[in-house]
Amino acid sequence: MNSAKTDVVIVGGGTAGIPAAIAVAQRGGKVCIVEATGALGGTCTISWGQMSGAGTRIQAEKGIADSWRDHYEDAVRITQGTAKDAFLRLATRIQGPLIDWLEENGFEMAPEVPGILYAHEPYTAARLYWGNDRGQSICRVLFDLLEPLIDDGRVTVRLNTAMRELVVDDDGAVQGISTESGERILARNTFLTTGGYSGNREFYERMHPGVTLYPGTWEHSRGDGIRAAMAIGAATWNEENFSLGMGGIYDSTTQYPRYCGIGGLTPQVRLPWEILVNQEGRRFMAEDNESYEYRATRLRRQTGNRAWLVFDEAIRRNAPNVFLRWSGETLEKLYNNGRTVKKGSTLDELADQCGITDKAALADTVREYNGSCESGRDGFGRKHFPQRIEAGPFYAVEIASYAVRGSIGIKVDTQFRVLDTEDRPFGNLYAAGEILGGGLFGAAAVAGMGITPALAFGKYVGEKLIPLGES
Repeated sequence: MNSAKTDVVIVGGGTAGIPAAIAVAQRGGKVCIVEATGALGGTCTISWGQMSGAGTRIQAEKGIADSWRDHYEDAVRITQGTAKDAFLRLATRIQGPLIDWLEENGFEMAPEVPGILYAHEPYTAARLYWGNDRGQSICRVLFDLLEPLIDDGRVTVRLNTAMRELVVDDDGAVQGISTESGERILARNTFLTTGGYSGNREFYERMHPGVTLYPGTWEHSRGDGIRAAMAIGAATWNEENFSLGMGGIYDSTTQYPRYCGIGGLTPQVRLPWEILVNQEGRRFMAEDNESYEYRATRLRRQTGNRAWLVFDEAIRRNAPNVFLRWSGETLEKLYNNGRTVKKGSTLDELADQCGITDKAALADTVREYNGSCESGRDGFGRKHFPQRIEAGPFYAVEIASYAVRGSIGIKVDTQFRVLDTEDRPFGNLYAAGEILGGGLFGAAAVAGMGITPALAFGKYVGEKLIPLGES
């Protein structure tokens, strides 16, 4: 069964797809959003919503001198030049105006923004923004803009509608999609904004052999758009820019249980009282080193790309809470869910709980660390030794190199046209957002360069690149 041809079918009603739909509809085009889940918003609904942009109105009001070029040069420094340069230049040019556009349309800024955060390598200027209600603050603006366009018929939304494959004509041009129910939704242009694949263990570990997936996103990040594009011969890229997040713990307290940053492992925010040991029971870094990339790289190299944060009852009582994002009942849930925090009356018992392969090594490691607490000297260069680890019960928290997004994505040109393996664009097929791969912006995490380019690129393609009218 075929539906009537529309101007644009947008596959994925999330961070990139909704701004694209708004832009196309405001130009007078007809849009059909096809969303596999039962609601719009995608990962934006669960995101922390930290955006980046330079030269914004709020920066000017607060006397912060900044420009897109400063933003660009900062990102080049952080990624050591590994980002795709043309896309980094474009993103840093248009993200500042995107922030202003959101604010003009009712985005409620948190009072402390713009700011500098240290969960990744920090910027040299305050150019990070977030709302009072995390990603939901962004979603509210997008939904408010989208709703009247749905009401007047310029945008139709198909929820619980999963794409099965792209429909391609004899010349290789894309004519729309077919759904899992067998329906064909035809369009003059098809825009893939389906997100990433780090909620799909089988596909993720096939794309990244030898890496254990600790998913830091929701379960609907299945890679559907990437797989559909690959099936018609689309090229992939960014394989060389593999990266993982540092310091993820399993959070069972949310609607979508997943790995997320613990918060208290950032030395600029909270100096460490605990030690990190690998699956063999050995330390492998200076836990108070301020470089995010230093810590992230060393964790990623450990067996199973994970480690254990070890401490005792006295540290639990005396230290600032390492779980910065949790308190009260939710903190107790983390300690008692049987997965996030392991507990043992002795170090040997703790090793058994964690599956640490060398109990003697764990005991030696704790003994050596306690010696460093007395001498102030450490083989890894740690400088902060607030308290020995010496009396049970002992605790261990699994700390994983976790995946917020996949590094690999579908290759596009600077017009966001999907390319085949010979770098030829498919007719009528575009892509933006996480489907392009997290490695688009380099092998190092750059604050705000996940959600913001998805929003900005979706809006940009919808405004300027997708042709409307008969083709």
